[in-house]
Amino acid sequence: MITYGAFTALKPTLRSGKNPLWGRITVGALGGITGGLAAFPAAFVSMWCHVQGFDKHRARAIIQPFILVNQLLSLSLLMVLRPPEVMPLGLLFYAAPAVLGAYFGLMIFNRVDTATFNRIVGLLLMAAGIGFVRPL
Repeated sequence: MITYGAFTALKPTLRSGKNPLWGRITVGALGGITGGLAAFPAAFVSMWCHVQGFDKHRARAIIQPFILVNQLLSLSLLMVLRPPEVMPLGLLFYAAPAVLGAYFGLMIFNRVDTATFNRIVGLLLMAAGIGFVRPL
């Protein structure tokens, strides 16, 4: 993610790819794995949309429903499996800042072009990748 984020930040616009079915299936499976493993389902889907040359609106129309379905399925499985500490009440403290963050994110989304949007996504992917790296 760090490498790809840097690539996207430096090369925010690509020409359209062919969007093959095998690629969509692979990216969906990888997003499912990272969604279940780390609650981070959109990384590979975001990368795929960029490589395909999708504009920010088409990418968002793919990414947002993918995240929604992935999260709903994950929550459903957690409710069935009922592991301890699934939904402690302390998690509700994340809700208000998340809504506020989404509001500001939408304001930014509406004000930037696709290239700037891709640069921002690339920088965020780099930050997330760095966040996953643990010092030895």
